[in-house]
Amino acid sequence: MLLSNTVAHVYVCLLALLFLGGSEGRKDSFCLEIGWEPKGSSFRIVDGFTDPRDCQQECQYTDGCNFFRWRGRGRFCEMFSHLYGEWERDVASVSGPKTCFAAFSDFPEIANSACQVTGLEIQGSQYESYTGRNSRHCRDSCNKDPRCRYWSWKAPSGLKPPHQRCRLFTSVAAITVENGFAPVMGGDLDPSIRAVSGPKKCPSDVPQFKIWRSKKVGDYDRILPWPKEPVNGRRHLPFCVEHGVKADATPQAAFRVGDPRDCSSLCSALPGCASWTWFPFGEENAERCELFKETPQKVPFPGAKSGPSVCEDPPTDFPEYSQMACSTWGVRTIGQVLSSAPMEEDEVPDDCLILCQDTEGCVAYTHDAEAHVCTLFSTDEGIVGSIGSVAGPAVCQDRPSHHRIWKAITRTEGFADDLQALPLEVAYVYDSEDEDLEGGDTPFSYSRVGGIEEVEEAEPEFESDEGDYYSVIALSANETEGSESLEEWEETEETADAESGQGDTDADAESVRRLSVNLFDRRGGGEKLGEIGGGSSGSSASWTFGGTGIGFEIFD
Repeated sequence: MLLSNTVAHVYVCLLALLFLGGSEGRKDSFCLEIGWEPKGSSFRIVDGFTDPRDCQQECQYTDGCNFFRWRGRGRFCEMFSHLYGEWERDVASVSGPKTCFAAFSDFPEIANSACQVTGLEIQGSQYESYTGRNSRHCRDSCNKDPRCRYWSWKAPSGLKPPHQRCRLFTSVAAITVENGFAPVMGGDLDPSIRAVSGPKKCPSDVPQFKIWRSKKVGDYDRILPWPKEPVNGRRHLPFCVEHGVKADATPQAAFRVGDPRDCSSLCSALPGCASWTWFPFGEENAERCELFKETPQKVPFPGAKSGPSVCEDPPTDFPEYSQMACSTWGVRTIGQVLSSAPMEEDEVPDDCLILCQDTEGCVAYTHDAEAHVCTLFSTDEGIVGSIGSVAGPAVCQDRPSHHRIWKAITRTEGFADDLQALPLEVAYVYDSEDEDLEGGDTPFSYSRVGGIEEVEEAEPEFESDEGDYYSVIALSANETEGSESLEEWEETEETADAESGQGDTDADAESVRRLSVNLFDRRGGGEKLGEIGGGSSGSSASWTFGGTGIGFEIFD
């Protein structure tokens, strides 16, 4: 028997997923095929599943499972190691691969499928009805139409396309639910599970369109990592990202990257990367992405974001956060300010977005990461550059053209050619007028050097209005492996000329504000490798740094 076009398409796509590893994948959040039963090597059947998405997730956590089938009548989940033969039409089945390989960020509208319900039909203010190819096409049609608020699709009662219908609504008057659930809003019962319906915006005001919360069988009290409970009581998770912390280690690579999501995607693309840290602001580390081959301990650091290489928790658990896909880092909104207020210490940029979604009249927002201020706007006239800020619309649907959907940097051909590599260690310039040199937190806390605990002062040769101490403290950018003395040091454009470590004795304090030096052997417990300058006479200023007990001296 010849396969129908629909079945052939499904079969070919699934074979491609097997042999190509899902490099392209289906542009859908779950890639579920409704109304079809696959054929293959079935090795496990588990009862008690009320949602096909739970069946798909159970397949993801089961060794040897590559495909699944959820049976609505009977509520069971069947798992397959591989498929063969023709798919058969079965209106009670929902089937698909264990992973869809689609980047959620590229398609934020699909996160609304977290509120779609299998086995539910809508009655209400219908303004359009047409032959629908599948439920995804129906949902996408609603997303693209400003008039649409709800959609409903019904699987074919036969193999001919005219039996597949998509209906679009401006409002809901009745909802019918299968399997004997009580009708709501005056609707009648409909025992069919062939229908799939959902709202345009998820979460929805209609209680029947609840957010699907992923859970494994036997894990009904599933606790997600880094849970957050916002004011409105909705539970959500910012894509496995920890806010306000950084990895307490030297990275294996560092790049200039303007978006934390791109930092995460770089880590995911590198086989040896296990975790990452990204910094939104700072004179020396703004838009700095650090990649680590392990997952080191984390320490507090204002504004920083850290996360694992791969996040196994589906973003569709938290559709509120999916709308961040239309937000852009490094910009701020231009428009009429609706309100502006500081955020709580534990709140994150995503909370500013959700505040906009929950505030009447808000169409766009800006979150200033450094000031930790959330600004809401009643008009959205454009965006301008602003390092350390993130801005975007309240929802991705019907957004202005200047808000683009974020696309992972790794999905752009030739992206590696445009990456700017950064030193593994950050060199900070310390100004003695800004901080107390004795004790306390200083910029050195970033590079594991800690606060300055001790200062031994000698009269400097170079005096200035900036104080008795040199305004120069720098960290190593590269280590001198196996060396007992400094092999090299170089001055930046603001320093005096120097050769072979001999500084210019006629330089003033301003001329030695910045140094980039090979200084510390971190593998040797912070042992000092040598001194800048070759003379034994003359005045010097020496520093000892807390935490590692390492330091350096500057001679005239």
